Amino acid sequence: MKQIKFLKYNIAIPDEWEHIGEVKPQYVSTSKNPEKTIEHALNHPISSKPIRDRKLSGKNIAIVVDDITRPTPTAAIFPMVLKDLISAGASLKNIHTIIAIGTHRKLSSREIAERLGVDELSNLNVENHDCFDESNLKHIGKTERGLEVILNRKITEADLIISIGTIEPHSLAGFGGGLKNIIPGCAGIKTITATHLSGDVSTRFANVGKMGESCPTRLKIEEGAMMVKGEYFIINTISTPDGKMVGAFAGHPIAAHREGCKLAQKAYKIDIDTKADILLLSSTPMDIDFTQGTKCFANSIAAAKDNALLIAFLESKEGIGGLTLPKEFLPPHLMQHFARELGTEKLIEIRESFSGKMKMYDKFMQQIMCEMLKRHYIMVHLENLPNDAGRRLGFFEQFSNTESLMKRAMELARGKKTILSLPYAGGSYVVYRKGG
Repeated sequence: MKQIKFLKYNIAIPDEWEHIGEVKPQYVSTSKNPEKTIEHALNHPISSKPIRDRKLSGKNIAIVVDDITRPTPTAAIFPMVLKDLISAGASLKNIHTIIAIGTHRKLSSREIAERLGVDELSNLNVENHDCFDESNLKHIGKTERGLEVILNRKITEADLIISIGTIEPHSLAGFGGGLKNIIPGCAGIKTITATHLSGDVSTRFANVGKMGESCPTRLKIEEGAMMVKGEYFIINTISTPDGKMVGAFAGHPIAAHREGCKLAQKAYKIDIDTKADILLLSSTPMDIDFTQGTKCFANSIAAAKDNALLIAFLESKEGIGGLTLPKEFLPPHLMQHFARELGTEKLIEIRESFSGKMKMYDKFMQQIMCEMLKRHYIMVHLENLPNDAGRRLGFFEQFSNTESLMKRAMELARGKKTILSLPYAGGSYVVYRKGG
């Protein structure tokens, strides 16, 4: 036996296994003064007028902010945006701040204040978006692609909509940021469902790293969000997994986002020319909960050989996230068999026969994980979930210590094997370049 270091763990592996390397993004230079970087982006927006140079007296303003599942330095950005709005004549009573939670949990008042970088919320109009609250939603039509667009009413009534977010790898939308704060972040559940559950399930989660024009979900989002009457202005940042700012982009919601994505590709992409039998994955920096942590799978499978073993270390600080744990379901080896034989959608029917109608997010996560499971067997190291979460979900074998995990891994992967480790799999993505 020999040992390799992964994250904080010393992992014992058989002598016949070869650790062929640790791969992570080759980050471009980071900002020495993040606040100056943000300020420069706000003062030199792409294809748009700076906020401070507008005439906003009497205008309705919506500021849309992503939630704590994203590493956006909102506490630095929001006060600058608010200052520029006031300088341009906007009134606090006409400024509405919306936390774009989509189907995620609501933020507490304390969390909102911390996120916005303010001492208190008493002078601000702030709300968590509620995708189920029909009284605060407005249907604004259907796009040419057939998306029924239902959005937070305050966004549909605003003259100027400012979206604060981050650009990070995303398996559905290519990258986060841009108008993704609007759809799905501030959309009704029907619109959210249409962007998450439509299209060919086998290819839907293969969009990570794609630019807008080559990503159907991104185009669907943009077409829907642009149906509002108001003007958009975005401010998006790009950061390393440990929170250092790489860049900031502001201005037109599509043009500025496209420019930001060019830098994001450089910051997050990992080119490889050798695939491995076993991947060691970390959810970092998407560590807040299980559902965010699973992004490491779609981000990394380009590095896996056929039928590879995926071993993920998910921190899941806040537990399961938006998922519902069924009382029981198929164990992972049977789940994999039936996913391959019957398909992902049939498995959803089977689970619903066990435990009743599934919520949208449960279906979405089961689709993702079943598509992963079709290709690879999955083992997960978890410390902040119930010990039977893996068995009840059926997506993965669950372990709370590295010794039992690796003992089981050696049972599943006998003989000569190669290993790649990806310590930032939650915030990077792999592109396989055949032949180097």
